[in-house]
Amino acid sequence: MTQVITDTSSASDHPQRRARAAWGMVLGMGLAFPAGWLLSHASFLVALLGLFFFILFGLVIGAALYRVWRPLRPMARGTIRLGVTLVVLVGWGGSLVWEGIIFPSAVANDAIKQVVKIEGKTGGDVLADAVRDTRAFLAERYPPGGVVGYWQWAIAGDTVEIPITGVDKPKPITHKSTGWFFVVRALLAGLLWTLAVRSQVSPLAKPVPVELSAQEEPDESDTATQATPG
Repeated sequence: MTQVITDTSSASDHPQRRARAAWGMVLGMGLAFPAGWLLSHASFLVALLGLFFFILFGLVIGAALYRVWRPLRPMARGTIRLGVTLVVLVGWGGSLVWEGIIFPSAVANDAIKQVVKIEGKTGGDVLADAVRDTRAFLAERYPPGGVVGYWQWAIAGDTVEIPITGVDKPKPITHKSTGWFFVVRALLAGLLWTLAVRSQVSPLAKPVPVELSAQEEPDESDTATQATPG
């Protein structure tokens, strides 16, 4: 015999349930924030390899949410959707913001790789100049610059050219965006992140089925025997 346990909590339990649901969301967002920073670096990996890490982090954070929310089963689907949405906004959305923040440093790293030696300049000088020039390029070509400017540049498929001064024949450092590929990669990352988190917590919307053994079921013969007078 299969018995389905439904939500039998009393009204006095509702504040505790809401508090636990809120705590799960806070935990999920707290884990998603540093994950977004790590995923922003994975976004620069070639051949969509970074998408694997979006799935991996999504599964890990979803599993943490499941452990916190498991005593609340069955949960309202709206609560689950809200929690998943917040985690996605902080994690996936945060990765796109961090990607724009660290982009000037990524260009600077390309510059230092291509510059062997410059008279009177250290590697730190080259890095600082490249970061400054990249930020100035985004602000001039894609106002207001910064993260929003980076998104515009990435979608436009433009090329950043950073002049390296201090050499006889200066050759600019170029960094080209991927255009439509950036949009596809960003959408896929968000979709895979969402599906990974949701796959872990969506079972919480269903009641818990409990299998009752035959020994726990009432025995009609025993009942009839007890009802027969001695």
